[in-house]
Amino acid sequence: AALEALCRRSPAPDNLDGLWERGLRGQSTPVRQRVARWIRESVPRGSKPQRLILQMLRDPDPIIRRLGLETLRRCGLRTTILMQKVAKAQRDADAGVRCRAAEALIEGGSNDRVSVALLISDLKKDEDTARCAQDVLGLAGLFDADVTRSMIRLVQDENDPDLRSRAAKVLMRLGPTAREAIPVL
Repeated sequence: AALEALCRRSPAPDNLDGLWERGLRGQSTPVRQRVARWIRESVPRGSKPQRLILQMLRDPDPIIRRLGLETLRRCGLRTTILMQKVAKAQRDADAGVRCRAAEALIEGGSNDRVSVALLISDLKKDEDTARCAQDVLGLAGLFDADVTRSMIRLVQDENDPDLRSRAAKVLMRLGPTAREAIPVL
């Protein structure tokens, strides 16, 4: 209740770093989650909350790790240490963390093969992750010939009609640039 009252007062984010750090170290998962949401909602663009984001990425709760990655994307912070942690998060046990990590890397300009391969494999996972992977793969300029061929193989060879449909939606976003996909579609 005290935390909710403090959040509603909306103190200046510059004065809250110490409070946020203590809140993220707390024993109560719901309190840590609420503090992580507060950070994501309150951190202004261009700020440098690296310590807070790193702390969220180390949390055992996947919701807090997701919020850490959303905070990273919201503030636009890109440092070598942080991006290394984000790259490792692509192998997280939680599908939502993996997808948010890939989004952050791709939006940060990293079109490396590992990120793309992990996103393609996530198309085979649960519906939310597949939707996220589909959206990220649809970002302009991401597709190269290998990604297009992987999507074509999924459309042609996959037995699951839902997975074929998702791969087809990804290919359809390419439009005329994916000429080799047109016969498959």
